[in-house]
Amino acid sequence: MSARTALRTSQPPVRRCVVCRDSAPKSELLRFVRRPDGEIAVSDQDHGRGAYVHADSACMSEAVTQSKPIAHALRRPLPVGLLDRLGERT
Repeated sequence: MSARTALRTSQPPVRRCVVCRDSAPKSELLRFVRRPDGEIAVSDQDHGRGAYVHADSACMSEAVTQSKPIAHALRRPLPVGLLDRLGERT
């Protein structure tokens, strides 16, 4: 195994929150995805354009009240009620 391969496997994937712009391990973030059919969902397994938001912080509260960063990252307006349902979970 080369040093380059070893380096890749030893570090967890890092993503950036679209609300606060801080980087964090992928496991700490919630992923919004625009699927190829245009539907927007919250999933870490679907294929498509994604946007990440901290799940356990003020970022989620800000995302619920101001959906602009997520909509901009996904290049599509969010469906009505998606963030309201998430706000009820937090």
